[in-house]
Amino acid sequence: MDNQWNVEELSLGQTADTIVGLLGGVIVGFWLHSTFPSLAGSGSSVSLGAIVSQIVAALVGGGFLTAVCALVKDLLSPKSMS
Repeated sequence: MDNQWNVEELSLGQTADTIVGLLGGVIVGFWLHSTFPSLAGSGSSVSLGAIVSQIVAALVGGGFLTAVCALVKDLLSPKSMS
């Protein structure tokens, strides 16, 4: 059994990848806003740095949650248990 994963193997399907990625982006965006309000630009003025940091956080959060869900799905699939 080969323990290396391929990117194509870590897919939930296009629709599920999109939904899980959006959910991860929202969760990390909310976490960033509540944990580091100055970094998230919660003041009266919004800076370019705050916008970029929220975009990067959403991309990282979405990608991370998508990868974790795909790994869990792969580990729980019947083919991986044999």
